[in-house]
Amino acid sequence: MKRIFISEVEILLSQLNRTLKSSYRKMPNFKTRYPKILESSLVVPFEEFGGQPFYSGLPKKLAITFYLMIKNHAFRDGNKRMALATLLLFLAKNNKWLRVSDDKLYDFILWVTESLVENKSYVLTEIENFIINHLVNYTQ
Repeated sequence: MKRIFISEVEILLSQLNRTLKSSYRKMPNFKTRYPKILESSLVVPFEEFGGQPFYSGLPKKLAITFYLMIKNHAFRDGNKRMALATLLLFLAKNNKWLRVSDDKLYDFILWVTESLVENKSYVLTEIENFIINHLVNYTQ
């Protein structure tokens, strides 16, 4: 399984900013992020204890990455957009994609954003189920 690295997120943010350069929705500069928060969002999915992963399988790793990037606010602005972009990059690197309408995906992202921290386990399960239910093989 291929993982996401901080350097890839930096490149991804740079590319998004080039694409959005004339938009009011431009993302903040990568250097203004909260470094330890972003890095932990990318490391936690691959943590192990006693040789056993906390999050086994691609859908669980995708779910926790997506959740942490939205909920931990590694950026001053654009956390939902970066969480989605990182999720899509993570999927593509593993030859997967999501087949889902823009509206359904948007509503789902808002639901995750508005979810209560006390419901983290439930939300992670729902993110994983959403991913599983919309996961398709990606071919270039």
